[in-house]
Amino acid sequence: MKRHWGAAAVRSSKHNMNNPNLTPTEPTEPQDMAAPATPELEQPAPRSYIAAGVIAALLVVMLCVLGVAILSSGVLGPRPTPTVAPSTLPRLDVIGVLTADAPFNVHGVNFAPGEHITIYAAFVPGATFDQYTKLADAMSLADGSFTLAGLKLPGNNKNGTTVYLVARGAVSGFSPIVPVKIGDVPVVTAPVSGDATQTLEALMSATVEPTMEGTIVYAETVTPAPATDTPTPSATPDPNAIGIWFASYYDNPDLSEPPALTRLDPNLNFNWRAGSPGPGIPSNAFSARWIRNENFKTTDNYLFTMTFDNGARLYVDDTLIINEWRNGGLRTVSGNHSITKGVHTIKVEYYHPSGNAQISIGWAVHYSGWVGRYYNTNNLSGPIVLKRDDVTTGDPFLQFDWGLGSPAPEVVPNYFSVDWTRTVNFPVAGTYVFTADVDDGARLYVDGNIAPVFDNFATSGSRTITGAATLSAGNHALELQFAQQTGLSHIHLSWAQLLLPPTPTPTATQTPTPSNTPTATMTPTPTHTATSTFTPTPTHTSTNTPTPSSTPTATATHTATPTHTATATGSP
Repeated sequence: MKRHWGAAAVRSSKHNMNNPNLTPTEPTEPQDMAAPATPELEQPAPRSYIAAGVIAALLVVMLCVLGVAILSSGVLGPRPTPTVAPSTLPRLDVIGVLTADAPFNVHGVNFAPGEHITIYAAFVPGATFDQYTKLADAMSLADGSFTLAGLKLPGNNKNGTTVYLVARGAVSGFSPIVPVKIGDVPVVTAPVSGDATQTLEALMSATVEPTMEGTIVYAETVTPAPATDTPTPSATPDPNAIGIWFASYYDNPDLSEPPALTRLDPNLNFNWRAGSPGPGIPSNAFSARWIRNENFKTTDNYLFTMTFDNGARLYVDDTLIINEWRNGGLRTVSGNHSITKGVHTIKVEYYHPSGNAQISIGWAVHYSGWVGRYYNTNNLSGPIVLKRDDVTTGDPFLQFDWGLGSPAPEVVPNYFSVDWTRTVNFPVAGTYVFTADVDDGARLYVDGNIAPVFDNFATSGSRTITGAATLSAGNHALELQFAQQTGLSHIHLSWAQLLLPPTPTPTATQTPTPSNTPTATMTPTPTHTATSTFTPTPTHTSTNTPTPSSTPTATATHTATPTHTATATGSP
């Protein structure tokens, strides 16, 4: 009997082939079915599967392209721009007020530690980088801050002119541009926000509008919060708080108690103009006192700068530093004071009779002369009890005469020592002689050399010490160390270039002398003498020839002459 493959059998076979758990078996003959003349097999449709897969892939690609287009077009909203928190921006601020043609100080924060920083200024808004003028260079400290004193703007500037300042760090890039009007106390605003990626390329390739970040008065060791013209009064102000001003405002111009208003002022930087400092205080005929306990992190000399209109004075630990307790217009006054490490009390008093009222203060480490470090030991050991800016008569020379006294209240009168350092410009290269008139001991180093120029540090008594050093033209670092034993104490240091005698000049003149000597010797040679002698000889010969009577005499007289005569006669 013939067996025919029907559709059901084919499907069963396909099912068994696709099932790995089944063993292929011979298909059975179907029951009660009419057998077709020829076997019919049901064929799969692989081409339809391939077409469906291609269509699905195309749909996926189209969806991806459409999504990219939607995102790039901003239909779903602008993409967020990565920003840097304002507190991490490099920041430049002016201490006090810019006064026309007067030096001013700046302070910077949030720069990279130990990086080189350059200060620039422009006088037009939206200036390009090539319109900025370099003012000075600085180096940031370990905390990323720096302070520069004594900057001056180029040209002749008048009050009311706006200058645009910017600082560029070699690593951190540019700070936001600071617009400051000369002669006005800058209005302090909140820190600038937004994109912090101001780069050198941005300034060089396009104009940059200044960001209105106000200048703020900075203390050397404080990061103050922005000030406002009307601070919110504190319910219970603490007069002993560290790093904040305890303010007392009076409704009279002479600080007569009691105050009409007390509060905590984060910063002492106000420009009330013709307004009032706060509730209960008149706009004219008022006074104020601010007290601040400040933690100074280093023992150093500090330059305090105040800008005010009308009268003001400044105390540090009850020592009067600035005294301008008088009527006057807007002015900036500075004063130096040496401060030891630790907490010190700063007190500012101010009065305003009428007109515009404003006051601000700032301070920074500053040295203009010798940096003096004083020790209460005679060998430069122990803590530094005093560090100050020593500028004396005859500057840059150093001159102190303390007699039987002490250099300062912090220093003992006997068995103390001092280490002075300073950079001095020597305009001419040469050998310099350093002279110290000292009682008791001293030694001097130049440019950090191990060998001192002179060394009598461990001796006692009055003496004069000298030493010489050969220096190139330019700046050189000097370090003078002084030791006091007992009794009188003084130190006078001076120097002068050693002018050597003009020994090289004669030596240079005598060098060509031997070459001239043979020339002079050869000049009067007998060649010309013989010529002169031969010329008159024929004359004498012809004259003496016709005198026969004098022959014997002539023979005796002209014994030598015939020798010449023969020579002369032989010549013709």
